[in-house]
Amino acid sequence: MDEWKRAMLGEVADLNWGDTKTTKAAYVPEGYTAFSASGPDGFLPYHDYDRTGVVLSAIGSECGKTWLARGKWSCIKNTIRYFSKSKEVDTEFLYWATRSSDYWPKRGSGQPFISQGDARSCVVSYPPLPEQRAIAATLGALDDKIELNRKMNATLEAMARALFRDWFVDFGPTRAKMEGLAPYLAPDLWSLFPDRLDAEGKPEGWEVRRLEQIAEHHKRTLSPSNHLGRMFQHFSLPAFDRGQSPALDLGETIKSNKTLVPPDAVLLSKLNPEIPRVWLPEASSGTQQIASTEFLAFTGKQCVGRSLLFCLFCNVQFREMLQSMVTGTSKSHQRISPRDLLRREVLTGSEHVIKAFEALVSPILDQILSNRAQSSTLAQTRDLLLPRLMSGELRVAHAEQLVAGVA
Repeated sequence: MDEWKRAMLGEVADLNWGDTKTTKAAYVPEGYTAFSASGPDGFLPYHDYDRTGVVLSAIGSECGKTWLARGKWSCIKNTIRYFSKSKEVDTEFLYWATRSSDYWPKRGSGQPFISQGDARSCVVSYPPLPEQRAIAATLGALDDKIELNRKMNATLEAMARALFRDWFVDFGPTRAKMEGLAPYLAPDLWSLFPDRLDAEGKPEGWEVRRLEQIAEHHKRTLSPSNHLGRMFQHFSLPAFDRGQSPALDLGETIKSNKTLVPPDAVLLSKLNPEIPRVWLPEASSGTQQIASTEFLAFTGKQCVGRSLLFCLFCNVQFREMLQSMVTGTSKSHQRISPRDLLRREVLTGSEHVIKAFEALVSPILDQILSNRAQSSTLAQTRDLLLPRLMSGELRVAHAEQLVAGVA
C-alpha cells in the first residue's frame, strides 16, 4: 500500500448529474443504451457519451449501485455519471473501487438518495496506473465471462421456446406438410407429425390436455424457523429478480411457511403474472430447497418433463392466459388461483412428440443450469477478490491464478 495514493473522487473524476430533463418516457424501441436509476434499461435515439464511464443510481431502491458504461451511451434523470479526468487514474479501476453500495453516503430514510456533493467528497485509494489496469482487467475478465454466460443462456432459452412454439402452438411441421414444403426436421422427428389438421384446427390425432393432466402441483410446506441451525436454499421473489440465484438462509431467519421444492421442479409465480417469473431450480447439493408460497411448484406427469413445463410456462399465450385469470383489486397483489389454473387446457400434442421434445430440449436446459452455476462461482470469486485487491492485501498475480482456476 506504500505506493497507493488517496484523493477525493471529485478531484480525480469528472462527476456530474445525468440528463435531468430526460426520463424513461423518452425511450425508443432501438437506439443507444440509456441508463436510469435502475440500470441499462432502455434506448435513446442519440448518445451523450462515446467513452468508458460509470453510472451511479442516485435515488430509489437501487441507490448506490453502479454500472460500467462502454461505447456510446446516455444516462437520464436520477443518475450520476463520472469518468477519470486524471492521468493517474483509470476509469475502469474507478468503477471497481466505487462498486460497493456501502461506499456511497446516502441521505433520506424512506427514499434514499446520494447528493452530488457527497459523491465528490468520497475518498478513493489507487495504486500506480499499471496496477490499476491489471486489477480492472482481472475483475473485468470475471464479469465478462458472467455476461457471456448470460447471453449464451438467453440464446439457448430462446431456442427452446421457439421449438415449443413451432411444435405445440403454431403446429409448424403439420402446416408445412399440408403446404407441401420440404422437411426441416430430421426424418425420425418429421414422421411424428400428422399431415393434416382436424376440424378443431389441431393436428389430427393430437389431444388437448389440461394442466392437471400433465403436471403435479406440489403443496407440501414446512416452517424453517423450527429448524434452528439448518441451512436452506431459499427460492424467493426478490432472489429471482436479483438474477435467479437462490439465497442460502438459516432456518431461524425465515419467519413464514415455505413450499418444499421437489427434484426436477419448475417454479411458477402466482403473483402479478404480468411479470414473468418462471424458475428452473438447479439440482440440490444436499441442502433442502424451499420456495416462497408465491411460487407454485410443478413436476411433470407421465411423458411430460420439466423441459416442456418450463417452455409452456414461458410461452406468450400461456402468459396471456395467466393475466386473464388474476384476482384481487390491488395492482401490486394480483394472483391466480392454482385450482383454476390446473383445470385450464394448456397443451395440444401427442405422447410421441412430447417425448421427442423432452429429448431435444432437456440437454439445452441442462446447459443453461450449468452456465448459471458457473456464473454463480465466478461472481463469488469476484466478490471475494474485490475488497482484497482494493485494500492491497492481495497482489494481482495471485488473483490471476485464482481466476484461472474458475474461469
